[in-house]
Amino acid sequence: MKKFISISLAVTTILWLVGTVYVPVAKAAVVEGDIVSPDATFTDADGNTYYPYDVFIVKFAGTKTFKRLILNPQVFDSYGHLKWSNIKTISAATVAGYTTASLVREINDTKVYKLSPNGDMGTKQWVEDLACFTSKGYDWDSVYIINSTDRDNYTTGASICGGGAAEGPITLSLASDNPAAATIPPNAQGVSFLKVKVDGSGTVNQLTVTRKGAGAVADFGDTYIYKNGVRLTSGRALSTATSKVSFINLGIAAPAVFEFVADMTYTSASGADATTGDINYFAVEASSDVTGTGTVGGVFPITGNPMGISGTAAGTITVVRSGSSANNVTIGSKESEISQFKITTATEGGYVKRVKLFNNGTADNNLITNLKLKDNSAVTLATATSIDSSGYADFVLASPYYIVKGDSAIFRVYADIGAVNPDYTILLYPELATDILVTGNIYGYGMPAITTGYDSGDYVTITCKGGDLTLNKVGPNAGKIGTATSDTVFLEYTVAAAADITIKRTELIFCLDHDGDGYNTITSAGADVEDIKIKDKDSGVIIAGPKDGTAFNDGSRTACSASSVYEAFTDTIDLTAGTTRTFQVTADIKTTTSTTINATDRMKFILYSYATMVGSGTVNYMKYTNTSDAVPNTAIVPSGDIAGEEMTVEAASLVITLAASPSGTTRTYIKGQNGVEAVGLIFTAGTASDINVNSITLVSYYDYDGAGAFTAGKKGDNYVKDSMGGISIYDKDTGLLVPGSTAKGFTSGDNYEHVVYTGLNWTIPAGGQKTLLVKGDISSAAPASASTADSYVSFDIENATDISAVDIDGNTVTATGNGSNGATTPNTYFGIAQSGSLTIDNATDTPDKSIVVMGTADNEVSKFKLTGANEGWNIEKFSIVLDDGQGIDEEDRDNFSAVKIKYQTQAQWGTSNWTISSGKTFGSTASLAFSFSGTDRIYVPKDDNAYVTVLASIAGYNGGYGGKSKVPFKMYDMDGGSNSFVAYGAQSGYYLTSYTTDSAADTDFNLHFVARSKPVFAKSAWSGAELELARFTITAVGYDVVFDGIAGTETGTGDIASACLKFDVVASSTDTANIDLYMYDWNETVVASIYQHFSPDAADADGFDGSVSSVSFVFEEVDTVTIPTGTTKELHIDLAAGDVIDFNKTDEYIYLQLRNDDGGDYATGTMNFGGRDVVYHDGSNEEGITSTGATDANVDARYGMPSLIKNIGPLPVTFRTLRGTGTP
Repeated sequence: MKKFISISLAVTTILWLVGTVYVPVAKAAVVEGDIVSPDATFTDADGNTYYPYDVFIVKFAGTKTFKRLILNPQVFDSYGHLKWSNIKTISAATVAGYTTASLVREINDTKVYKLSPNGDMGTKQWVEDLACFTSKGYDWDSVYIINSTDRDNYTTGASICGGGAAEGPITLSLASDNPAAATIPPNAQGVSFLKVKVDGSGTVNQLTVTRKGAGAVADFGDTYIYKNGVRLTSGRALSTATSKVSFINLGIAAPAVFEFVADMTYTSASGADATTGDINYFAVEASSDVTGTGTVGGVFPITGNPMGISGTAAGTITVVRSGSSANNVTIGSKESEISQFKITTATEGGYVKRVKLFNNGTADNNLITNLKLKDNSAVTLATATSIDSSGYADFVLASPYYIVKGDSAIFRVYADIGAVNPDYTILLYPELATDILVTGNIYGYGMPAITTGYDSGDYVTITCKGGDLTLNKVGPNAGKIGTATSDTVFLEYTVAAAADITIKRTELIFCLDHDGDGYNTITSAGADVEDIKIKDKDSGVIIAGPKDGTAFNDGSRTACSASSVYEAFTDTIDLTAGTTRTFQVTADIKTTTSTTINATDRMKFILYSYATMVGSGTVNYMKYTNTSDAVPNTAIVPSGDIAGEEMTVEAASLVITLAASPSGTTRTYIKGQNGVEAVGLIFTAGTASDINVNSITLVSYYDYDGAGAFTAGKKGDNYVKDSMGGISIYDKDTGLLVPGSTAKGFTSGDNYEHVVYTGLNWTIPAGGQKTLLVKGDISSAAPASASTADSYVSFDIENATDISAVDIDGNTVTATGNGSNGATTPNTYFGIAQSGSLTIDNATDTPDKSIVVMGTADNEVSKFKLTGANEGWNIEKFSIVLDDGQGIDEEDRDNFSAVKIKYQTQAQWGTSNWTISSGKTFGSTASLAFSFSGTDRIYVPKDDNAYVTVLASIAGYNGGYGGKSKVPFKMYDMDGGSNSFVAYGAQSGYYLTSYTTDSAADTDFNLHFVARSKPVFAKSAWSGAELELARFTITAVGYDVVFDGIAGTETGTGDIASACLKFDVVASSTDTANIDLYMYDWNETVVASIYQHFSPDAADADGFDGSVSSVSFVFEEVDTVTIPTGTTKELHIDLAAGDVIDFNKTDEYIYLQLRNDDGGDYATGTMNFGGRDVVYHDGSNEEGITSTGATDANVDARYGMPSLIKNIGPLPVTFRTLRGTGTP
């Protein structure tokens, strides 16, 4: 192997230490165990090149001679019997003639490994078993016995035959969010092909990734390694010879996840697109492809998913510089704009996900900090701590920013500017097009970026302006301050030094406006202004002062357009070159000290201009540190004053108002219910100061009916404390208890009406508000005795003394707005009831009329909506009743092989899971009661709905009359006392045996009709035949569906009618002639006809006028049509050829419809022949059940005929329109 000079150096060094000289042994005889080196470079039969400094150990086995490379000096020295002085130099040809051995076994281990040296390192692979060894054609004689040091100098790779796990302190594996297989646009940019997880304690420094699959290297542009959305490498191209690409200097410390990202080849980049249909994927093939600080483990190869290349290109983006091409920023400034660019999308909308910008300017990168990427509305999208040492700023957007297709968005970059040298520059732009990742909203992959308008030739030039001393105002904004404050910040500014500077004089100016009409002439700041100082914001160290306001009397300035006063501070301030410091001017306001400052007064501090103060240079005021050189005004920026904003003195305040939620007077809670919301009170602090609330006393009120006046604590013999307990106060914004509070009871007051909280630490921010939410637990022993409330409770804060609060400086603040809930006439209160109530009604989606087929199971026939008011309910018994619309008999009940109900338990409510009860059958009565217990009970949530569905299984056909007859039926709920219904309140535990429902329960549910078979209709595509008006299929479900002229007989009643199909005809024609229609079966046989169909207004001789008429195709006895069970047959209806001329013009047309109609009223037996839209024979021996008084002549009084067209297919259906082409 290629140890280069390492062994030679080691040998020389060791021999020099022992006082001997290394003399190669030439042409010496070689025996078993000798260590040899070649006298020249050679290449063996496997293509491996060896050098004169490589060392081998020789082994004989019969006539075989083997050589094995010693990996490095550490391995050599680990064998005590090997001596550097014993190395024999022999001819390269002789060494080359020895067979290279790569198989080893550690002396105390049974595992055999194959070694693959690589420089002074290498990889070992386990040969798993004898079968593997033999299959590879290995020679047992070539196996060397080695020590553990030799073995462990090789990194463990995949096993030889099974791709087994490698072992090492750095372990690589496929990341759980590795990209799924997909089809990608041929021009996609920034595509993640492979994500790898790194575990352990080491660092991955080098990596080789291999392209695989039925694709090509030519499909790809540059490739990259990313970590956490940040590009770690420059673009690297795949090798056209090996399909591999290697990355160095990665520095990926475990644990981590990195991803392999590639740009597809596209025209604008290289003149060729990625090939449509190619499939590529990428893999880290072996541990030897990874180099780190330790050995590398994992299951190799680590393979990504295949990505196919589509034929449709993704959209594109164009990135250009926006705004001015050059701007200045002040050294020391905060959040200054340093770049601006615009992204425009084409073809697709796009999501901006990451932006990487490079600084090619002269400003020190580490001094450009706190970077922010904002949109044009000043919303911060991503941040970066600083520009890194390589010059990059990475912005990874937590929430991608969407740009509509064809639209543009402007982005701005802001930063804090440190103490960079004056006139140094910041030049930001994307180094690579892939550094702007915008994924398309259609294809979901990175859109190729055209960045020629924002690159190394077109960017915003930012010049940092300042002097040896640069000052920059930071804030604060104008605002309100309290009447007794401490360390109020009046001015904040930065000081950036480009040289070591010592300041020995700083002047502050104080301005005061008493009455709002301009600043007053004053002789000092006065006794009400105290502790005036300048401090370092970051360290808190005072650098000038403190002084009281009375000391501000060094003279007057006109900075405030009036005679204001100033004070000179002679504290020494040392500034180090290259640093930026943030200073604050602070003071205490104490209006109680004198009458100098009053509420509504306005004031500010001004930092007098250093440039003006030092003039051309005053060494006693400011100099270059450790010199006698004064800093001149020309070296100070800015030249003018730095003025703080105006602060208005205002007394701290706290106002209490009633919150909008909870609201009203109709809320009802249940005995035993915990955590009920009683009232919300809003605490609003004035703008002058934060307010800290230390204690709160709530007052409770009681009334019997909520209609009269409430009284504090009790009314009559009923106390609030007997109805409620565990009263808690919450910060509604956080959802947590008010800091320092716990649940309390009623402990004081004449009627025990008070709930007192002390030791609170609840802060209301200046100018802000927080909502106090009062909650409590309702006692199970409360006096309420009905499902409607008969006890009413409210809470309020009654008096100013019920709140103890202080401002930010510890001054007492008296709250206003007490009694905001109305005290004895509350605006918000709630009632307490013994229990809730329950309503059961039909669900809006209760099953419509239908034909249910004999022998089918779990047909949905009824659906109930159950609503719990004020509390949830657990139902232990639920009953249904069977009704046929005429009267129940035993045969009707025998139709059902099982009846079940489907519902949700409490654990299931709100999920997609349902419980289906065991089946029941009807006995001697037409009702069924279902019982439940424990966690299997039907659950109805509080103030919400639950649903119960009845599932009916129909008995199979029995060949005749009686049981399993074709009687229609419906099922609805039954409320008949504890034998029919039982429920328990989820909160109250109340025992309920009745519920609220409407009085028309039996008419809220629909009839279903039992038949042996049913037809299911579906529209077919038009065949293209000019005369064809409708084409449809009929599928026979359950048994044969027969359309014939004799639909069956029933002793003593005769035939009902011939089978028929009814269609609507919509037509418009000026021709007054009638038309003929023909129905054809799948054999193109006419099975039914309509002759001389009249227009609805034929009497007016106007022809068809676009209104609806109906035609019934009646099947004569000779025209039987049978749809065998389980089959689908296609039929069509044509217009007679001679009638097509009736619809020659563009305003003349005709089409047919098949409706989703009821087909008559079965319950009352009034369906006449014309009302039957579909009549067919279902293969049973009866057509229907005769109602009382039915005779042969009164067959329409019977019901149950399988002629219901509703819900037997995706109806209604409108078929194709035949329309003329001539001019009207």
